[in-house]
Amino acid sequence: DLSIDNNQTTFYYDRATTAFTFTPLYTITDGGSSAVEILEPDEMIFTEGNLLYKGKKIALPTDLKKAEILNVSSYKLANDLLVGFVFNLDKKESGRAYRFNGRTFTNLDVKNSIPLDSRDGFPGASFGFGGDDNNFLVLYGGYDLLGYQVVNGKLIDLRQFFGLRLSDGGFAPLIIQQKRANETLWYICSKSDGEPRFIKFWQNSSNSIKGALSFTNILFGEKGLVTSAWCKTGKTPGEIEINVQQGGFYSKKIFTDNGFEQNKDYVLVTTNLFKDAGEILKANFNSLLACDDKVCGAGVLNNSLNFSVSGEGDKFKENSLGQDFIFPDFSKGLYWKITADNKNNGIDYSPWIDGLTSISYSWK
Repeated sequence: DLSIDNNQTTFYYDRATTAFTFTPLYTITDGGSSAVEILEPDEMIFTEGNLLYKGKKIALPTDLKKAEILNVSSYKLANDLLVGFVFNLDKKESGRAYRFNGRTFTNLDVKNSIPLDSRDGFPGASFGFGGDDNNFLVLYGGYDLLGYQVVNGKLIDLRQFFGLRLSDGGFAPLIIQQKRANETLWYICSKSDGEPRFIKFWQNSSNSIKGALSFTNILFGEKGLVTSAWCKTGKTPGEIEINVQQGGFYSKKIFTDNGFEQNKDYVLVTTNLFKDAGEILKANFNSLLACDDKVCGAGVLNNSLNFSVSGEGDKFKENSLGQDFIFPDFSKGLYWKITADNKNNGIDYSPWIDGLTSISYSWK
């Protein structure tokens, strides 16, 4: 956000995801004192070198026979289990996720198209799962947060929504799926003691995730103020109960998600990007990282967002990505702007804008 004009920009900026969205609406209420949250045990466990399912020993997946298993996580769907194995193989920590029908394991990413590898020197990753049979998340929580969404058997890479600020050193993910009208909402918390997290994903009423926001600092303050926090779904869609440990005292917070502020003119505008002396001639903009209700990528400019350029900070003119913008004579600056179309997509809609990653220009 260093190049953004905060005086003119009306989009909300989230420092954890380093992205711009509509302004989130929420309430946080005090739920009183609380007992420590007890997490349900996994149905599949790995102990003393044996993999146990419902108390009975079963064989590891064939492709993990030579691996050193470090930990196992599982999640129950309607009939099957999702199972994640974190393992060492050839001196490298990695993870693989499977669907287990009670007899056989099916690798969810048999081509390893979305590698789940721990960063060298930062071991200790663990899996988190959540969702339903036809729409679920697989998250690999290590120093880097990695993962994908599976929709009707199709893998969708989610790594563009993650960054080091979001993982913040790593945590064991707990995933809650909720549905409100046409929207699917996801809330990501932490099962790890000492590592509270609260992250929201949403789909813009589409079939896959289209945005991410962190509420960790909003709920828990600066790192270290809250010892641990455990989440569970609330009584209504958009409501999450959070049991918080602060020192030796336990309390409850109720987070109510009210979607995004829709009735607002949203603008994202830069400061002057041209730092040299002279007259700027032309510029070319590429690689917009953004999502709306239809697509992720530059296609949002054909649907929900408008992109324009200026040489003086006013009188912006529309421009297409990948197309040279020729500046008027004697232009002394380089500015770009994104505005959102005002259309009613429901309270849970917001575009997600990570920014432009490629700008080239020439001047004299």
